Amino acid sequence: MSILFKDYNEMKKHNAAFIEIQYCNLSVSKSIKKRVAVRNMKYRLLDSLYIHSSDIEKFNNEYREIFVNGTYSNQKTGFIDPYGINYYQNNQINDFINYMLESKPTDYKIIIKWLKEALLHNGFYILGI
Repeated sequence: MSILFKDYNEMKKHNAAFIEIQYCNLSVSKSIKKRVAVRNMKYRLLDSLYIHSSDIEKFNNEYREIFVNGTYSNQKTGFIDPYGINYYQNNQINDFINYMLESKPTDYKIIIKWLKEALLHNGFYILGI
């Protein structure tokens, strides 16, 4: 069973809280501090992926060991924070893809396709509730 919504219009039909996975479109010249600043976040983008609040636990259980070392808004790193900003740089993406190809979590093919596009951006975010 899918845990993802592929766009915000589909997600908003369910009128619930969600996690958003979105591309980072800030310049490479921006510092990490600026990339994870709340004031620089834009929400509900059409090319984002969304995880419904009822699927957050499943997503976290299946992807916790994959999406590691995300940078939080306080610039510390760690596992997925489902309530905050998690930023991942381009140099982490191929490792994520390889881990997903081995472990095959729910919706991994959709996420891998999306992550390959993230390589054309400045990484990506997992934005918590």
